[in-house]
Amino acid sequence: MSNSFLQIIPRDFEQLCTLFPILFTNERLRAAGGLLLSTAALYKAYHLLSQAAANNFTRDTYDWRREIVVVTGGSGGLGDMLVRKLAKESVKVISLDIVSPRMPLPANAYFYKMDATSSETIKKTADSIRKDHGDPTVLVNNAGAMFSKALLDESQEDVRRVFDINIISNFDLIREFIPSMIERNHGHVIHIASMASFVTGARNVSYAATKAAVLALHEGLAQELSHVYKAKKVRTR
Repeated sequence: MSNSFLQIIPRDFEQLCTLFPILFTNERLRAAGGLLLSTAALYKAYHLLSQAAANNFTRDTYDWRREIVVVTGGSGGLGDMLVRKLAKESVKVISLDIVSPRMPLPANAYFYKMDATSSETIKKTADSIRKDHGDPTVLVNNAGAMFSKALLDESQEDVRRVFDINIISNFDLIREFIPSMIERNHGHVIHIASMASFVTGARNVSYAATKAAVLALHEGLAQELSHVYKAKKVRTR
C-alpha cells in the first residue's frame, strides 16, 4: 500500500468526524435526513406490500428436485439460457421448440419438438410430457416470432403466424398445464412480454400487438387464479 494512500485515510477520516456533529446539530440537515429516512421507509413498505399483494398474501415452498419446468422457445436466446441454467441447478426442465437445440442439452433437460402454430400439436406434445414426466409445475411461455415489415407489407399469413406463436399458443399451453396446478394449488406461470407491450415502433406493429395481448393475458390469468379458481398459491409473479 502506498504512503500517499495511507496519508489520505487520516485526512478523510478527520473530515468525516467533523461532519457528523454538523449533521446532528444543524436543524435543516436533521429535517432533510429525517425526510430521506421516512421516504426510504415508505418505499420499502410499499415494495413489501406490493410483493405480498402480487403473491396473494400467501407463501408457498418449492422442492426443485421435484418441480417440472416447461419452457417454450427453448432452443434459442433467452429460452436456451433458461433451460441450461435450470438444468445446471438440477431442475427437471422440458424445452419446447420447432428447431432442435444447437448443442446437446445437459442432464435433467429434455427436448420435445413442437409447432407453436398448431393447437393440435401442442395438445399432443402436452400429452407426451405428462406421460413421460408427470404434470409440470412451472410454465414459461417464452416462444416468440416477428417479421420486420411495414403493416401493409405483411401478408395475412405473416400476421397469423406471429399471433399463433406469440399469443394463441400461450392460451393453448395454459389450458393444458394450469388445471393440474389449480388442483394442487401449487405452480407458477411466467410470460415473456416486451417493451413492445407498451411502445410500438414502425415495422413492428403485429409483434407489438401480440406482446400487449400477452401482458393482458398474464394480468387476467392472475386475477382468475385468485378470484375464480381460488388457487392463490399458483403464482404469476
